[in-house]
Parts: sequence; structure tokens; C-alpha cells
Amino acid sequence: MMVSGDGHPRLLFRRRSAARALDISVRTIDCAIAAGLLETRRIDGQILIPAEFLAKFAATDQVIPGVPANGWGGRRSGAGRKPSSKSNPRASSVAVDPAVPKSP
Repeated sequence: MMVSGDGHPRLLFRRRSAARALDISVRTIDCAIAAGLLETRRIDGQILIPAEFLAKFAATDQVIPGVPANGWGGRRSGAGRKPSSKSNPRASSVAVDPAVPKSP
């Protein structure tokens, strides 16, 4: 059972706190909520997750739709791409003489 700073059992978690408690991202929490794998409560417009559902979620293996299996959903800038001369004008090593006609 998770305990708050004042020693009382913690009953509800905000999305960020739930993600921290499970060592997963807030995006994963959001996808689990959208898939119906985590139940929530709304109090004053805040999305809160009851501790009992968080513990149940953590106790079983999960496949969460919308979350990549490797846990990383984006592509790092430039990863796996060839350098483009358009993005870097100094990338070309050939000097162009405007007086010489281009070959067909």
C-alpha cells in the first residue's frame, strides 16, 4: 500500500504521480486509460486514478494499444537518415563554376 507524506494511505493518484509510481510515462498512463485498462475518477475536473486500480494494473502484464513495444514512440532527429545537402549547404564538396555549362 502506498502511503502519503503524512503517513495516511494514498487513495487517489494524479496521472503524473501514477506514472512515477509505476516507472512509466504519462503517455502510457493516458493510453491505458483510453484502452479501459485503468479506471479513473474525476474530481473538480482532475483525472484521478484510485490506488486499488493502479495496484491491479501493476500486478499483471499489459499490452497497451498506442504505445510502442519498445516504450519509445518517436523518431530521434536525424536517426537513420542520410545527411541532406538541402539542410546543410556546406555538405557538398564540389565547387560549381557558373561559367561552365552543366552536362545533360
